[in-house]
Parts: sequence; structure tokens; C-alpha cells
Amino acid sequence: AYVYMTMSGLLIAELTLNRMVQTGKPGLGLLELYESSLGKSWSSLGTAAYFFLHYAVMVAYIAQGGKNMEQLFPGVLEASGMNGSIFFTAIASVALFSASTNAVEKVNNFLVLGVAVAFMSIVGIAAGHADWGALIDTSNQHPEQVLSCLPI
Repeated sequence: AYVYMTMSGLLIAELTLNRMVQTGKPGLGLLELYESSLGKSWSSLGTAAYFFLHYAVMVAYIAQGGKNMEQLFPGVLEASGMNGSIFFTAIASVALFSASTNAVEKVNNFLVLGVAVAFMSIVGIAAGHADWGALIDTSNQHPEQVLSCLPI
């Protein structure tokens, strides 16, 4: 899966650079790349997959944000009869709508940096405690269980 994701990212980067050189436009979106390189019918399929993926991510964020709000404000939400997911969506919507584009971009960049630092810290701490020999030990290899691990 990681090889596929890496190759996909590199191919998208190459396609973006080629289209930037051809068109002279610095910021091309993924949907525009679909249409210009795949044609109308395949572009429609790619666009549907793109929207489905982002809809699924949005649902996951709202569900988890709602759970977090229910834990942070249990009395307020119970007294008002409001669902945590609705409360989270309302707060996030008002914050995003009232903030400037520049402020949203700065907050987003800061949060992405925070995620990257947290991930690298966890990997760095865990690397010292990992049993690297267990990765290649034949007693830990079970290829017959690979299909049960796929997120389907």
C-alpha cells in the first residue's frame, strides 16, 4: 500500500509539473488534471471517487469531533438537547466562515506541522523499542491472512 501511495503521489506531482509547463498556470487542481489527461468519461469516474473520499473523511471528522465535544461539554449539550456532531459542525462552520482566508491557511499550516512533528516523535520514540528482527522472522509471516487486513 505504501509503495502504491508513493508512486501515485510521484505520478501526480509529475503530471502537475508537466501541466504547469504546458499551460503556464501555477496552481492546477486535481479535478482539472483528471479532465485534461483522462478525458471526459474517466474524468467523471475520478471526480466521483474524489468526492466520495472527501465525503467519507468529512463524515469521520464530524463524528469524532462530535464525540470530543460531548466529552468536553457534557452538561451544556445535555441541557440544550443538542447532538455533539451538530455542535462541532456549527462551531467549525462559524469559525471557518468568519475567519479570513489567510488566517485559515496559517492555522492549517500550523496544524499540519503539529501532526508531522507528533508523528515523527512517535516514530522516533517507538524505533528505540521496536523488535526489528521480528519483522523478518518466519514465525511471524502469515501470507494467508493478508486479505483479512485490507480495509474493505
